[in-house]
Amino acid sequence: MAGKICMNATMKECGSNIDMGCIRWSEQLPEEIMHLFLERLCISDYLHCRQVCRSWRNAVRRAIASKCCRPATELPWLVPDDIYAFNLSDKKIVKGKPKSLLYQMKISQRCVGSIEGWLIVVKKVYGEHNNISFLNPVSRARVMLPPTSRWLTDFSYRKVVASTVPTSSQCIVACISCEEKLAFCRPSDKSWTKIDSWTSFSDLEIVERKLYAITNNKLMMMFDIIIEDADASGNGSSGLRYRAERQVSLYPKPCCITVSEIMLRVECYLVKDSTSKELFIIVVKCSSASNCSNFERSETIQRVQMFKVELVNNGVRWEEVVDLSARILFLSKTRNAFIYNVDSSSDITALQRNCICIAHDDRLCSNLEVLSLTDKSIKPYDTSPLKAYISGSFWFTPNPW
Repeated sequence: MAGKICMNATMKECGSNIDMGCIRWSEQLPEEIMHLFLERLCISDYLHCRQVCRSWRNAVRRAIASKCCRPATELPWLVPDDIYAFNLSDKKIVKGKPKSLLYQMKISQRCVGSIEGWLIVVKKVYGEHNNISFLNPVSRARVMLPPTSRWLTDFSYRKVVASTVPTSSQCIVACISCEEKLAFCRPSDKSWTKIDSWTSFSDLEIVERKLYAITNNKLMMMFDIIIEDADASGNGSSGLRYRAERQVSLYPKPCCITVSEIMLRVECYLVKDSTSKELFIIVVKCSSASNCSNFERSETIQRVQMFKVELVNNGVRWEEVVDLSARILFLSKTRNAFIYNVDSSSDITALQRNCICIAHDDRLCSNLEVLSLTDKSIKPYDTSPLKAYISGSFWFTPNPW
């Protein structure tokens, strides 16, 4: 105790000198050398660096603003609710603190998607429309989206995807509402454009200007999003419209059901590879089991198939994918994403390359399972530190810009 009091007194007396020493040290260090340090750190370490002192915070801010160095690749965070996240790399909880993003989300915001380090958050404003925006938790930048219209009631966004980061002029955003209907917009638009359709939808993805959506009755519908310039619209402002391009049944492929699989529940996911601009559909077949002692019902994954979608003439060709090489695919109901170049030799890396990690909801309990495409095994992932339902979760890949 005496040593602790002595240390506190010393820090209090010399705090200003220590801070000035930090400032002198970091200001004398060339930016190129500082970038060599930052390139070896992940986003979690970026946040820690910002808290050391003012000069370190400025160094991180300058590196983010200049986009001259990217952080090290890390596994995404699983965000089961709006209070905390689960870091897959070290299996630790990332909790929000006062004035931080996660703490604010606990009060009035919830996440409905993410893209390359940008969260898509909905903030409920009582008596007004929902406030939806892109939010970068590292740089604290925010890009607003158009307000909701009457057909989008309070907190009705179920899943939101974007074609690119919101700072790009080519960014197009699409959503599935809780009523399972589709709408899309650009950040600069005044309102959302609703897609009139007779059916309901379970998943969607945007590849460049094409919107792909899976219906609940296992059809894949494609829409061509057209940017209408000011002259064509006649009202002095540009806008968006769409054209229904085609409709393809997922039977017999990729949703082929054998006699032994008739009782299995089939779920379809859409995911794009942001690097190659390729689109994939993943078919997950689950079996149900009841526990008579506590009347709970659980599901386990029995089979997973992955297909690359290729448009040919008036149809679609399905090419089955059996190897992901250095990639890891992450699936959930509100976010699907590929991760490249994960260091599988690291002791803290809990997932190896060439696998699919699936967070799925089995109604009364939750599960996180990993399919290895190398040995075809399906194993549960240890989420014991996560004492909450995974239902409705999404993957958030931290990135400073």
